[in-house]
Amino acid sequence: MGVKVGIVVREQSGENTLRVLRARSLVDRTLRIKRKNGFLTIPLNREVSTEELKDLNIEGEVVLEEFEEATRRPSLSESLRKILTVEEMSLIPRSYDIIGDVCILQLPEKLQDRRRAIGEAFLKSMKNIRIVLNKTEPLSGEYRVGEYEVLAGEGGTETIYREHGCVFKLDISKVFFTPRLSAERARVASLAKPGEVICDLFAGIGPFSIIIAKKNPGVKVYSCDINPSAYRYLVENIRLNKVEDRVKPYLGDARELSERDLKGIGDRIIMNLPMSSEFYLDVACKTVKDSGGVVHLHVFLEKGVGADEKYASIEESFKDLGCETRLLSSRRIREVAPFKYHWGFDIEVKPKK
Repeated sequence: MGVKVGIVVREQSGENTLRVLRARSLVDRTLRIKRKNGFLTIPLNREVSTEELKDLNIEGEVVLEEFEEATRRPSLSESLRKILTVEEMSLIPRSYDIIGDVCILQLPEKLQDRRRAIGEAFLKSMKNIRIVLNKTEPLSGEYRVGEYEVLAGEGGTETIYREHGCVFKLDISKVFFTPRLSAERARVASLAKPGEVICDLFAGIGPFSIIIAKKNPGVKVYSCDINPSAYRYLVENIRLNKVEDRVKPYLGDARELSERDLKGIGDRIIMNLPMSSEFYLDVACKTVKDSGGVVHLHVFLEKGVGADEKYASIEESFKDLGCETRLLSSRRIREVAPFKYHWGFDIEVKPKK
């Protein structure tokens, strides 16, 4: 125990505050953060003035507080070097996903004999991780679900994930989800306008739908998925985020729904199904309003296929379906494999009269 200067902030703003303070090396990492009654007391390594906090856009009170010493965890690199050869270390994937308290690896075949020990090293080194999984089969099937094995830890694969002020319950073994679209979800949410009707055609557990609705109280979102497990989590996540008045969930095929409930209602259409979204352009045409709307189309670009070439093909397909188009923007969202990219197109689509 030792008395040190600290700053008291509300728990809901704690993550952002820590990010700002750590970026400026102001957090004393040798001491443990205190949590009590909805507030965090963060230990600092020097005093900070009211003016400095204001410049950092931090709301909090500087106090003197007794803090416990933090127990240092070994770094991931340290833990792995104790069990792997230099050659094996070079095979460890540079990226992995953390979804709530679940860590997901995709280890190469050459590390299969070492996978349990690697899982234990990840579990030992990473704070707030309960279970470590290894992805054994890629996403496949109508529901876009992979297969996983438990490398370390305990409990099931259901977890709670937080993003942009929203909470999402999911089981990665039953539904498709990736945290790597976080920036894209925030970008699309920032484009929505009051009064818009938004159709999320392949919604999964609802991250696009719910973040949009949470950030834009004046919109109406129609959110559908064909996977019963995803639909169950979608309904629960709508309730958890208190957007029942703005998001209406549907269990069913987007093509069938575009002929009934979703026909001609959309100002903005989200098509996050990159492996096959181009087979659903007719659904976008049927869902968009007669006056037109914006389609956020996600596709994969393979090696040798440029964005211009891909858009020309999409434009021609829309034309054959009786829709005029105008490209608003396009961007590389992420690399999913060597020379294979998840690409996003924002396209203004208007049915011809």
